[in-house]
Amino acid sequence: MLGLVTTTSVTLGAIAAVTFPIHTSVAAPNTPRFSDIQGYWAEPFIQTLAEQNIIAGYLDGTFRPNQPMSRDEFAAIVQSAFNQADERQLASGSVYKDVPQGYWAVPAIEEAYEMGFVQAYPDGSFRPQQPVTKASALSSLAQTWRRSPLPQPPQPRCCGSRSPRSSCPSHAPLITRPIALKPQKEER
Repeated sequence: MLGLVTTTSVTLGAIAAVTFPIHTSVAAPNTPRFSDIQGYWAEPFIQTLAEQNIIAGYLDGTFRPNQPMSRDEFAAIVQSAFNQADERQLASGSVYKDVPQGYWAVPAIEEAYEMGFVQAYPDGSFRPQQPVTKASALSSLAQTWRRSPLPQPPQPRCCGSRSPRSSCPSHAPLITRPIALKPQKEER
């Protein structure tokens, strides 16, 4: 196994790789360089997240990409990575019964709950140190992304024209997407 995932938990490196795109920007001067990711398969993803201040690693300068991710770490990453859109309110502003008020991840856990990324166990607990399973991490990300607006399909139009279908002659062929004979470069 490549250190991606164990049978029951997802690693920090794997969640970095499957969640966020690589940006080819130059690292900011204060971006941490983790001592344990050089040559690691997810190094570019991890570095991108660090450049965007989504992750910070550990105090000893490591990222520990093969370490299973805990629920509190997952909450902290999604809190940093995603804008708060749809909010679910915690009942009377309470924190999970097993997360003390002064715990380092309380704001992240509450916001990740409000955004729909995490939920309580049936007994009302959060279990912050429990490893995140592959299924729950990917399910959580997929469900949250599913709520984002989907792009609209292109409207049919006359071949060779920018006119909508309603103004096309009946004999004109219709297309639904632009046709390019040669790949076009994306302008920035």
